[in-house]
Amino acid sequence: VNHSSLHDSGLTGRKLIVDSFGGYSPIGGGAQSSKDYTKVDRSGLYAARWIAKNIVAAGLAKKCIVQLSYAIGMAKPTSVSVDTMGTQIAGVNDDMLSNFVSENFALTPRWITNKFGLDKPGKDTFLYAKVAAKGQVGNAKYPWEKLDAVDTFKALIK
Repeated sequence: VNHSSLHDSGLTGRKLIVDSFGGYSPIGGGAQSSKDYTKVDRSGLYAARWIAKNIVAAGLAKKCIVQLSYAIGMAKPTSVSVDTMGTQIAGVNDDMLSNFVSENFALTPRWITNKFGLDKPGKDTFLYAKVAAKGQVGNAKYPWEKLDAVDTFKALIK
């Protein structure tokens, strides 16, 4: 039996609103604070934010919330849900975006780790100590804040 914080057992973390998006976004059952990058509570949050930011930057919607659900022992998300809160452009709907995300991004912990270099922090991108002290979102140096999938999302409407 695998146990301990190495396997996300007994590691509850803290659900701090300051580490999230205030009252704007729903807070799920996981907590990213005090978790390392191998836990989808943290890495999945980064991936969901990155997807939402790129959807908005691609001009497909004015607002976007992305929810990723994972099950222990399964690498791929059990659910990918995109909610544009009715702000999507004509010809695009939330189901279309959800399916597009599922088909174009693996969203496994390994894929997320590789995409954002979570196993290779550095002074030119991010340091976990600074992320903990200054917040997990809003810093343009953080790889999960990059708008590098805009063209991929624009392909949806070509």
